[in-house]
Amino acid sequence: MSWELELQRALEKLKKREVFCFVAQVTEVDKTNGVCKVHDGELEFTDVRLSAVIDGKNKKCFVFPKVGSTVLVEPINEDLKQLYVSKYSEVESVSWLIETTQFLMDENGFKIARENENLKQVLNDWQEQFGKLCDEVAKIYVSIGVTPNVIEIMKIKNEVSTSIKQRLNTILKA
Repeated sequence: MSWELELQRALEKLKKREVFCFVAQVTEVDKTNGVCKVHDGELEFTDVRLSAVIDGKNKKCFVFPKVGSTVLVEPINEDLKQLYVSKYSEVESVSWLIETTQFLMDENGFKIARENENLKQVLNDWQEQFGKLCDEVAKIYVSIGVTPNVIEIMKIKNEVSTSIKQRLNTILKA
């Protein structure tokens, strides 16, 4: 079958659709551009949006489907050239980005970040500083003839109670 004839038949099938919503299988996901490629059993559709609007703004929620999963695809304003995924059978990850605040969830866990701070790193830094404080306090009870290094204890306390606390408050809200 010639390429032109195959294209003509595909366009005829598109015209005959009575329902603009259809089920398809995800064959590829492009997380950078927020689109995926799907196949409905007869036709392949590229650049299917994972957000109804792709406008370059930093306020988006993307649900990334798992490759091989089934999705429900719908056109925007009944235009089959502007498709988006409306429902998912399986999700690989979810990403929310609002200006400088990011939340990412996948099978490996969560990433919560805001501006240049990452919740995991802030909590790891807090734990490290608290561990140093415990080491200094342990000297009080363990070592004979050694006095605690009060200056070091106060330095660690200030680091935990001011700097790391401020970093954590940058990410979390009440």
